[in-house]
Amino acid sequence: MDISFMLLFVGIEVVLFVWVISMLRKVFTRNVVTATRHLEGLSQDFDQRKQDVKSMLEDAERTYNERVVQAEDDANQNKAKIINEAKEEAEKIVQKARQEAQEIMQQADKASKKMTLEIEGQLKSRAIKEAVKLLSMALPDDAKELVHLHLVHDLVRNGIESLQIPGALEEFPEIKVSTAIVLKEGDKLLLRGKIKDKIGKDLDISENIDKELVAGLVVSLGSLVIDVSLKYKIQQALGII
Repeated sequence: MDISFMLLFVGIEVVLFVWVISMLRKVFTRNVVTATRHLEGLSQDFDQRKQDVKSMLEDAERTYNERVVQAEDDANQNKAKIINEAKEEAEKIVQKARQEAQEIMQQADKASKKMTLEIEGQLKSRAIKEAVKLLSMALPDDAKELVHLHLVHDLVRNGIESLQIPGALEEFPEIKVSTAIVLKEGDKLLLRGKIKDKIGKDLDISENIDKELVAGLVVSLGSLVIDVSLKYKIQQALGII
């Protein structure tokens, strides 16, 4: 592959990526508007609860004033006792109202935080799916194949040797490979040979086709996962992983 071809390939990849980012911004804007409406709904609910608490406080104050008036109308010898009882009852009602108001505000705060986290998670998940979908639709098959071959060859040439392979691989009898495009026999042999050189054990390759990867592949060796798919690179570019 000569330099001019590689530069052309990189230029195409940059243009496509800029286009994908532009589309993602539209998706994010639409989803943020939806999220804002959800939060506005929570805010209205919180304001209503606040108004209910205010009404409770007003009722408590009214009860207190009524008891004071009643106490003043009673006999002088019972006046002080009745006033004190009225004050104590009013204080209990006010204290209860304050506690309930605090609980309502805490519940509203928790609900708001939970909703925000859920919306953020949904936005991230949908962003990945939209980016992968748009890129998959935009790239012609021959371009996907070129990107795929580039990612596969880069993994075989550079990726395997730099891996930190854990010990005790005997319990994993094969190399599991999820690939966007069927691997060529030569690439399979190179990948198998590189892993054999790295771990000192010859393992069979179990291949699975996953179109959502767009291009590239994911190699699983027990708990060790090597992801060199275009989908993974999109996630990295969006700062999601």
